[in-house]
Amino acid sequence: MLRLPQCVHALVFVMSIGVSLGELAAEENPVTFEHDIQPLLTRFGCNAGACHGKSRGQNGFALSLLGFDSDFDYAAITREGRGRRILPAAPRSSLLLQKATGRVPHGGGARFAVNSKQFELLVRWLEGGAPRTPVDAPKLVRVVVEPPTKSLVAGQSSHLQVFAEYSDGSRRDVTESAAYQSNDRTIASVTDYIDGYIARRLKVESPLGEMLDPIADKLLVAAVLLALANVTTSGWLFLVPALIILIREFMISGLREFLAKQNLSAPVTRLAKWKTTAQILALGFLMGAPGFPGFPFAHEIGITLLWLAAIL
Repeated sequence: MLRLPQCVHALVFVMSIGVSLGELAAEENPVTFEHDIQPLLTRFGCNAGACHGKSRGQNGFALSLLGFDSDFDYAAITREGRGRRILPAAPRSSLLLQKATGRVPHGGGARFAVNSKQFELLVRWLEGGAPRTPVDAPKLVRVVVEPPTKSLVAGQSSHLQVFAEYSDGSRRDVTESAAYQSNDRTIASVTDYIDGYIARRLKVESPLGEMLDPIADKLLVAAVLLALANVTTSGWLFLVPALIILIREFMISGLREFLAKQNLSAPVTRLAKWKTTAQILALGFLMGAPGFPGFPFAHEIGITLLWLAAIL
């Protein structure tokens, strides 16, 4: 989605797009390294200069910068370290997939979820014997973005679709495997639907909001927990999970700041989103319980959700 600030009427050209060479392959197509797997490394930043694409690699695993050397990358994944990164006999247990999904410690955090399209694509590649792309395979001719240009007024948005066209005349939808970047976020930005829609409708976009976006939920949770601590009648049943949540939020913020100085990042996982959802619901039940005498278990539900959030 595109977000435009108020009082701006601009002809928005398609922003700089680092696009994968192939989309997640259809079931009937064979999955090959150069055509399907290497693009994922670029899409999720694995071969970027801040990660395994740096000159010395990262934690003993090096990839060519932005995938310029396919031979090097293929050997690094399939043969380096005595082939420990892949398990063709048990693809889902491969170290490559366990790291990428956050099931084992990974400095870059989880890049995609278990059973996601990307996960299944890698599994299919390993199940097929981790093949290279044949030399006579169709070559990428061009990348097409639709619509190529669009004129928008302030508050409007537009969906983008990206297609890869190949030398054999085939065309593949690579929208999901494309990486999007705006040349000027003060004019247009790429966002998911929900937060972009709300920001546009309420006209509350600002540099301050952009800065607060990743920490807004933490500030809200901390403030409400401190307020509830003064009036709670649940004693340790409330205070213990509340303390765990507060300490964890401070530690996560500190960790993200530390990683930023190392040119690294800790992506938000799906589990973290469930944790935040449980926290917000818990606080809603705990704050609203006194006002709903006809709902006697609201407080207990709130305490249960608070413990669930602390455990997650």
